[in-house]
Amino acid sequence: MENPNRINPSTNASVFPALFVCASLILNVYLAVQLLNQKSAPPVAASRAADELKSAETMASPDSQTTSVNQDSPTAEERRFHWSAMESSDYRQYIANLRAAGVSEQVIRDIITADVGQHFTKRAREIWPWRVNAYWQKYNNERPNPKQTEQMAALAKEHGATLKELLGVRIGQQEMIDTVYLQIHGHERELLLLPPDKREAAMAALADADIEAKVMKLHSTGSYSSQDEQKLFNEKLKVLADVLTPEELEDYHQRNSPVGGYVKSQVRYLGLSPDEYKQLLVSMESSGEKLQTKDAVEKLFGEERAKEFERTSSAFYINARTGAEAEGIPLDRVDQAAKVATDSTTAAFTTLQDKTLSVEERKAKLKELQIQSEAKIKELLGDKASKIVVRDLNNVLRSQATYIKP
Repeated sequence: MENPNRINPSTNASVFPALFVCASLILNVYLAVQLLNQKSAPPVAASRAADELKSAETMASPDSQTTSVNQDSPTAEERRFHWSAMESSDYRQYIANLRAAGVSEQVIRDIITADVGQHFTKRAREIWPWRVNAYWQKYNNERPNPKQTEQMAALAKEHGATLKELLGVRIGQQEMIDTVYLQIHGHERELLLLPPDKREAAMAALADADIEAKVMKLHSTGSYSSQDEQKLFNEKLKVLADVLTPEELEDYHQRNSPVGGYVKSQVRYLGLSPDEYKQLLVSMESSGEKLQTKDAVEKLFGEERAKEFERTSSAFYINARTGAEAEGIPLDRVDQAAKVATDSTTAAFTTLQDKTLSVEERKAKLKELQIQSEAKIKELLGDKASKIVVRDLNNVLRSQATYIKP
C-alpha cells in the first residue's frame, strides 16, 4: 500500500499538528524506517488483526457447519478470505472494507497508520537521506540544514493532516514510536498531569498555533539563548490560557518554565517555600539574563539567605549532599566536606601565585594538598558518597597545577 496517489491531505493548515521535534529528528526517521519498512501492520496490530480477520474470514465464507455441497457451491479456494479483497487504492475505501469485515477501529487505526507512515517515511528520506556509516567509521551527529528542516516540518504537517482526515484523530509516526519504546516527551510530557480531555484540548491548541514547528525551528539553529527559549515558552502560556484554568496554567508554568529548570537546580537545598520560589521565578524570568540567582535571592530575601544560597548551591555541596543522602550519612558532614573542598581550591590558588616557591615546590605543595583533602573528605563521607566530590576536587587542583609558571 505505497501508492502516493492515495494521499489526499486536508488543505486547512490550522488543523495540521506539528509532529517532529528537531532534537529527535534523526532518531524519528531512523526508527520509523525500522518500524514501518514492512508492508504489513505493526506486530501488535498484526496480532490483534489476525484474530479479528479470522472472524472476518468466517463471516465471508459459507456456514462451516454445512456438509452438503452441490455443483453450484463455491470451491474451498473461492471461499477462502483474501487480503487483496480488502485493499484499495483509495484509503477511504480501504477503511470501509476493513469496517465491513468487522475489524475494530483500533486495529484499523494501527494498519492505516503503518501504511501511511511508510509512505511519508520514504518522502522524509528523500528530503534528508539517512547516511549509515560503516562499522569502522566514526559516528557523525549530522543535522538537517534550514531548508531541509522547513521541508520536514511541512511534511510532518501533511502527514498529520492526512491521518486526521482519514481517522479523525491527531496521530503520526512519533506516537507509534513513542508507544513502542514507551517514550513520552515534548508537550505530551509537559501536560501529562492534566485530565485526558483537557490534555487533548491543550495539545490541539498548541498544534493549531504551530508551536511545535517554532520549537523545531528554534532548536535547529543550535545557538539559541535562554531568552529565546523563554520567549517561546511565554507564547505557549498565552495559547494555553484559552484552554486551561488559571490554576492549571499556573501549575504548568511552575513546572515547565525554562528559567525555572535552571533555578530549581540551584535552590534545591535552599529550602524555599512555594511562595518564595514563585517570587524568585518571576524575578529571574523578568530580568532575562541580567540578574544572577544569588543577587535575586539577596534582593528578595536578604543577605543571610543569600549566604545560605551561596553555600548550598556550590557543586561541592550539591554532590556531597547527594552522595550523603544516598548513603544515610548525617548532613552536618556534608557542610564539613564541602568546606574542605572549597578551602582546598582557595589554598591551591594561593600556592599557585606564590612566586617565592619554585615551580617544583609549588607542584609538590599542590600534590600534598590534594592528598590531604581527599583523605579528609573520604573520612567524612566514606568512599562511595565522596567519590564525585573527590573527583571534581582533583580535577580542579590538577587544572590549576598546569598554570604554574616560573
